Amino acid sequence: MRLHDKMIKNGHLLFKYRGQFPLLLLFASIIIIYNTDCCQAPDNTKITIQILAIIIALLGLILRYFTIGTTPEGTSGRNRDEQIAKQLNTTGIYSIVRNPLYLANYIIWISIAIYSLNVILMILISLVFFIYYERIILTEEEYLLQKFKNKYIAFCQKVPVFIPYFKNYQKSQHPLSVKKILKQEYSTTISTIIVFLYIDGVIHYFCNSTIYIKPIYIQILIISLGLTVLLKIIKTYSDILEN
Repeated sequence: MRLHDKMIKNGHLLFKYRGQFPLLLLFASIIIIYNTDCCQAPDNTKITIQILAIIIALLGLILRYFTIGTTPEGTSGRNRDEQIAKQLNTTGIYSIVRNPLYLANYIIWISIAIYSLNVILMILISLVFFIYYERIILTEEEYLLQKFKNKYIAFCQKVPVFIPYFKNYQKSQHPLSVKKILKQEYSTTISTIIVFLYIDGVIHYFCNSTIYIKPIYIQILIISLGLTVLLKIIKTYSDILEN
């Protein structure tokens, strides 16, 4: 089998199970944080870096919100078993980068690594992320090329894969849908919050040999879980979030 074909085959499998990818990173983070010293930085430095990490994570979430909220149904979503593209997105965020959701995911994950104060974890997440998503992107592009042919080729020649080119920006043809964001992105938001709390707890345990979560974090978690449950109920039992 040609390397190209093998990468596409692997991409299909990785695409299907891309939701489990973060679990592997979480497991790896325990081992890495345990075996490296992230406890020696001055408290002021730690706080500054961790606040910066949270801001970066918020930027990643906002990028996801904007992408999901301005794209039509049947394109960017949580489909797992097969590729779906009823139309080719070429405006809005897709006019400056071809894979905004994967870029957003990387921003969120690198922010988590930054929050951990662990350079090795930052490097590992970057390497694994790009190797992992390279195959998924290749698989998706093969599908889009077969479906949209010359239109997709022209799109690829103009819009970069992963590094945004802001001069290309064209206003989205679809208005921002807050309902769609609330419907689809609550799970990503709560997952991000939980992972930050998890990393904070791991760092505190390895540095102080005690389990401790700051009271403000517990409050944030309770509020976030409450909103998540509420949105899940609304999504399941009503059509309020339908456009």
